[in-house]
Amino acid sequence: MDIDFCSHHLLAYDNSIINDENEIKAKVEQNLPLIFSKINKLQKEKEDEEDIIYSVTNDNIFNMPRYSRIPKEKKKTKWQLFAENKLRMKKNKSGLIYDKVSKGWVRRFQKKQIKLNEQKNNFVHEYKNKEDIYEDPFEKEQEEKDIKKMKQKMRELKNKFDQKGISTEDIKYIQRQKRKRENLIDNLKM
Repeated sequence: MDIDFCSHHLLAYDNSIINDENEIKAKVEQNLPLIFSKINKLQKEKEDEEDIIYSVTNDNIFNMPRYSRIPKEKKKTKWQLFAENKLRMKKNKSGLIYDKVSKGWVRRFQKKQIKLNEQKNNFVHEYKNKEDIYEDPFEKEQEEKDIKKMKQKMRELKNKFDQKGISTEDIKYIQRQKRKRENLIDNLKM
């Protein structure tokens, strides 16, 4: 029986059944010259007298298994789709920006940002006619920032759920079920 030889991976495979150890030696003696003849067919040319070059072909007979699964293509987030369709990203942004308040160049993204400088210089707050005098404006400003952060976090979570194919209705249903269970446990404890 002829052996299967893959010139892409340099593999030889003989699927005949072997019963004795003596048959193993006989098969090796029978198949070894065949393997060498197949390898010699791959010989391309001789460089000088010592070097022999062999060319490996793309004929793949054996499908070698992968170690892990082929990764699934991830669904793009809303931001990625928007960035591809609408935005044209600027590649080079300068790291420094001129700040009118400090009258000098400040870093765009690091410690001494323009926003921080503006906040430091905005230490006096004038009340308008409609505003409550007894309410702390800086505390209110901080609350607004916290609300913005929370809304941003919610948008990020919603995008992640959309990317994984989970709808917001499913999440609301799960939350309702948890509340019902917690109420039932509280009622049983009483």
